[in-house]
Amino acid sequence: MSKKLFVFLLVLMVAGLTLAACQGQKAQCTDTIGCVEVKKGDPIHLAYAMVISGPDATLGTDSRNGIEIAIADKGGKLLGHDIKFDGEDDQCSAEGGQSAGTSRDPAGVRGV
Repeated sequence: MSKKLFVFLLVLMVAGLTLAACQGQKAQCTDTIGCVEVKKGDPIHLAYAMVISGPDATLGTDSRNGIEIAIADKGGKLLGHDIKFDGEDDQCSAEGGQSAGTSRDPAGVRGV
């Protein structure tokens, strides 16, 4: 994913969250796959599964670094929530992707 595309998608996500927060009333979830609600005081967890090692490491490393810069520019917070950012190296392989997709975070949530 190119850096410009990622930054565009990140800005689009932030704008959507901001607009939803500014409505003053609880938003209705109409998405067919569901919506995420972050409780007050809980962090917003952004996670990745990208190649960050081996011969293709620059592909994921550039994206990861761009996300870290964007988080730092926002002071580590989004809509009053701390941002938790981590992920898994999928090693640009089926096995790495399987491992990243089936890992569990400390809260027991499937995936990164």
